[in-house]
Order: sequence, then C-alpha cells, then structure tokens
Amino acid sequence: MHRVGLVTSRGFMVSLVLVGMVGFSAGTAVGQTTPPQGSDTFDDVPPGHWADEAIGWAVADEITKGVGVGRFDLDGIVTRAQIVTFLYRTVNSVQGVSSGTEELEGTIAFTSRRGGDNEVFVMNADGTNVRQLTHNTSLDFAGGLSPDGTLLTVVSDRDGDWEVFVMNADGTDVRQLTHNSSLDTAPVWSPDGNQIAFHSRRDGDDEVFVMNADGTNVRQLTHNTSRDWMGGWSPDGTQIAFLSGRDGDDEVFVMNADGTNQRQLTHNTYREYPPIWSPDGTQIAFGSDRDGDLEVFVMNADGTDVRQLTHNTSRDFTGGWSPDGTQIAFGSDRDGDFEVFVMDADGTNQRQITHNTYHDSVLSQAWSSSRPGTTGSDLFDDVPAGHWADEAIGWAVANGIIADEGDDGFDLNGTVSRAEIVTFLHRMVGFLRDDPAPPVPGAEGTIAFHSNPDSDSDWEIFIVNADGTNVRQLTHNTHTDIQASWSPDGTQIAFQSDRDGDFEIFVMNADGTDQRQLTNNTHWDWSPTWSPDGTQIAFSSERGSGWQVFLIGADGTGERQIARGGHPSWSPDGTQIAFQSSRGGEPEIFVMKADGTGERQLTSNNHV
Repeated sequence: MHRVGLVTSRGFMVSLVLVGMVGFSAGTAVGQTTPPQGSDTFDDVPPGHWADEAIGWAVADEITKGVGVGRFDLDGIVTRAQIVTFLYRTVNSVQGVSSGTEELEGTIAFTSRRGGDNEVFVMNADGTNVRQLTHNTSLDFAGGLSPDGTLLTVVSDRDGDWEVFVMNADGTDVRQLTHNSSLDTAPVWSPDGNQIAFHSRRDGDDEVFVMNADGTNVRQLTHNTSRDWMGGWSPDGTQIAFLSGRDGDDEVFVMNADGTNQRQLTHNTYREYPPIWSPDGTQIAFGSDRDGDLEVFVMNADGTDVRQLTHNTSRDFTGGWSPDGTQIAFGSDRDGDFEVFVMDADGTNQRQITHNTYHDSVLSQAWSSSRPGTTGSDLFDDVPAGHWADEAIGWAVANGIIADEGDDGFDLNGTVSRAEIVTFLHRMVGFLRDDPAPPVPGAEGTIAFHSNPDSDSDWEIFIVNADGTNVRQLTHNTHTDIQASWSPDGTQIAFQSDRDGDFEIFVMNADGTDQRQLTNNTHWDWSPTWSPDGTQIAFSSERGSGWQVFLIGADGTGERQIARGGHPSWSPDGTQIAFQSSRGGEPEIFVMKADGTGERQLTSNNHV
C-alpha cells in the first residue's frame, strides 16, 4: 500500500490510496456537476438531484419519452434518427421555440389528385402549409417519410410500370430504387433507415421483399401462392407485420425481419387492410371490413384485445401513427371524397385536416417529426434540404455534445443509459446558453476525495471544483470515511466508512445528505465502484478466505460474491469487470463477465 500526499490550494493534506489499482479507463473521482453557471433550466434543483430534474424536464418538454420514432427509452436502444430528433427538440425547447402546433406536431406526407393526377404532397400535421413535391403526368403515390424525416419514398409509374423511388423530403433529387417490369409498391422504411421493405409481383404473385435503402441487396421474405402485402416494421426492427390471403381472406400476420417465424394474428372471414405498428411496439393498427364497411381497428401486438376506433358508414383507411404514438392519421370518404383525418390513439377527437373536392390519402409512414429550421431554430439553416440529419449529427459531435462512443457520449446506433442522456442534456443546455462546456474528467466538473485537513482529525469526504476552488466537506463524524466514487449520473457518491466498527460500503447524495449504509458485516468492505448504468456497485471484501469481489444493488439489495480477488473496475459498457487476484502467489490482473463468469487471466509476470 502506498500513500501519496497532495496539498490543495487550501493547504489540506489529501491522501490517495493506491493499492494495485485496476481499471479499464480513468477512475471515478471526477463527477458531473450541476449545469454550468448561467443556465436557468435547472435553477430550482437541490444539489445532488439535478439529474433527476434534468430527466423530468426532458420528459415534460417532450424531448424524450417512451420509445418509438423520435423518442427513446431512458435505458434502451437509441437510433441515429432518434438522436437527431432529440437534438432539435432540445434546441427548440431551450430556445423557447415551439416544435410544432400545441396539438399536432410534425409533417404528414400524402397523395392527392388536386393537381389533376396523383401527386405527392406534404403538409404540417394540422393541415396547414401544403406543398406539392412531384410534378409530372404520371401517377405518383406518397410512400413513407424516413425515420429522420429527410427522405420520402414514392411509388410511381413514370417508367411504364409501378416502381419504388426515393427523394429528398423537399422533392429534390428523385432516384429510382427498383427496376423491373412487375409491380413494386408499398415501401416501408426500417426503423434505422437502412432498409426498405416493399411489395412486389416479380415472382408471379404478391410477395414481401426487402432491400437496402439505396435499392441494392433485394431479398424475398415470403414465398407462397397467396397474396402477401407489406404492412409495417416493429419499432425495434426485428419484426414485420404484413397481410396475407393464405387462409382464404386477407389476415394480419407477423414475421421476423428475415422472413422466418411467420404467424397469424387475426382470424375471421372478413378482409383486413395493411397493419401499422405503434411507435412503442405495443399495438398494431389496421383496417377491416368486419362491421360491414371499412373501419380502423387497433389490437395488441400479439393479436389480442381488438378495438374498433372508427364507427360510420363510410370507408376509413389506416394511415400512420404520430411520432409519439398518441394519434393516428387516416383517410376517410365521409365527406363525399377521400380526405385526411387525425384522431387520438383511442379513436376519440377525430378531425378533418384536408378540405377539397379531390382524393387525398395517406399511407403507413405518412407522419414524421419536423426538421430544424422549419420550427424557428436557426442552428441548421444552412443545411441543404434532405441532408440536415447528417449535418446535425456532425454539428453535435464537433461541439462535444455527443461522441461516437465512450463515457461522455453515446454510440449513434447503440444503447443509451440514463446517465448518458443527462450528460447529453447538460452539454446541450450549456452550449445553447453560451455557458462553459460541461464537465470533462480531468478538466472540468467536480472531484471527490478524502482528506484529514489538520492531520489529527479523522478522514472525511470532500468535493472540489476541478480547478481547485469551492472545497466542500460532505461527511462529518469521528470515524474514517474514504474511497469516494461518483455514480455515473453525478447524483450520488459511494464510499467506505468504519463508523460501525469495521469498514462498510455507504452511499450518499452528492451534497452529503441522505447517507445510508449498504453492507453490514464484521469484515472490511472496500473500494466501491459503480456500474456504468448506475444500478450496481462492485466492491472488495475480506469476509471470506482472502479478498473477494462482491456486487450489490445501488439500493443495497442483491448482494453476492462473484470472484476471488479485489479492486474491481467496470468496462465502459458494463459487460465486464477487471480485478486483481493473488491466487497464484503474486498479484495479477484478471477480467470476467459482469456476472462473475468467464474469468481469464491477463497478466502473468510474478511481479506486483
């Protein structure tokens, strides 16, 4: 054991205990501070609790909530499109700009005959600002907006038969994706925007196919002599809902995204119409004529609990879910010709948003979030239409708001943790308010440490700004409190204390309040370190024969031994733990999975 004495700007003697330290990356002495001075977004937040408030603020301002297009779960999978939407939502909220109308938000693509033949149009979700995107003498039908809202698929017969095209969301740069003499139609984007599923008759009957977003790598998913028609992807991209006539009438089926595990969800003698998955993945909307005319229905994703949403003697066709899953767009001829309507997801509050004497219709991915620049934000004004998503991501990376990967950012198509969302919010708010950059380990932020200021006192936990200013003492007792470790979101500090007679693991809020004991035994528990998701704490204990590595939930539950050794350190993704063990006589470095399995020795040199 080596003790290193450092003198702070106030003359305190700081002791850093180095006992064969093991780590995947920098330690956890540096934590997140509250948002930079000058930001008023979190002004009323008590010290040590701002992360909870940050999440609450983001949910309340509809920057993030639930799962689905444009939103992401607080501990789930985040897609590139969701990050882009998160960027502009945060920009608009912090700058006080509305991200749409109070009631309806985003852009709806639709097909209309108001120009004399079928053309593609877009409009605001409240029916205002209608813009015609295609202008030709062929028939063009709106397919779907890409998950990030930058591209739009179109079905057109401009080459003599029906093919799938894609263009920028403003109608520029039209590119043909399919090229054959058969019918190709009903294109639907995968949630990550990398693939498009569609319907084709190229094998002689109606089947479901999928291709890359640039039209390459076409694969057939269904193979039978009945009619199979494309519906919609599940939000996680693992499944596809589709229609099939294989039981004699059109029913709703679901299959894995590679075409395997096809199973039937509806069973009746009526005709169903294309199914569309809700953004949170729990429901599927579809059309059916089971009440005698065509109506909109919704059911659970497993086919249970079917509910009818529309009730009239006209024809109602399913359109698309709103990005937050609270509303559904649909087509109806209840006013004498087909128009676009919107209703709440439970079927209430049905209202007409197009009004003319021509045919207007919507398909499954009709509804997309708005793009920055259309809602008042000027951050992306110079971005060419159809390319703002790439620029938004590049801008965020260049300004240190997100990273491709690592502890202070999140991968553009990986998992996102609550702590990473909080860091993102903090960085974004700080940047938009021209405040100092948010904390970076080793530069800015708050450092936790233990010290005995007058050398005769007991060891206590302190925190200090990374520049040495504003030293604050968090623990006050006649015992030894040492080895402070920040939680990933900066709201809590784990430490060890001998206040009950031997060293135990404790946790407190970042301001020193609510100190609580997690372990309770007659042996030493040492070196607490948080898992990257903040749910667990790994620590060393000598309660067995020699030092052991234990895990315990951050709330003190689920304590268990996972290895022989000590000084654990988590990998950044939380899947592995490095630790030290002297099981061969000399200390060596080992790595194991986070559940204690798969141990392997990394060093073998017979030296300390």
